Amino acid sequence: MDLVEQHDPGPEARDLIARHLRAGNRRHMPRLNAAFDHAWYLRNETGEVVGGLWTDKTLDWVFIDLLFVPEALRGRGVGSDLLARVEGRAREWQACGLWLNTFGFQARGFYEKHGYHCFGTLQGLTPDADEHFMRKQLA
Repeated sequence: MDLVEQHDPGPEARDLIARHLRAGNRRHMPRLNAAFDHAWYLRNETGEVVGGLWTDKTLDWVFIDLLFVPEALRGRGVGSDLLARVEGRAREWQACGLWLNTFGFQARGFYEKHGYHCFGTLQGLTPDADEHFMRKQLA
């Protein structure tokens, strides 16, 4: 077997490795077969995707993988609306909660305002760039 190192590999290589890992995991946890991605897109007047929210539903949790609101739309409730939508869907999917990660220079306060709590911090990545892992339990 050859071991090949590649700097800045493309998404195809990651997808291949992930596919093998998930297949092995599913043999031990059949409920993983029900995992899926779900997204909401923000489009501008020309139809171009300029932001949105991307989630990964695995087992009983929804992971908010990406949430981006263009600067021109911030402070207008767009991010809050996106969170409300994903939380509503998570309840429909009978998830017990949502989780995400955010950096110190990003939106920790925004998530805390919406009921998310920090359950871990990875410190020292760079100055002012601690990574915070946050979750919100659903009733």
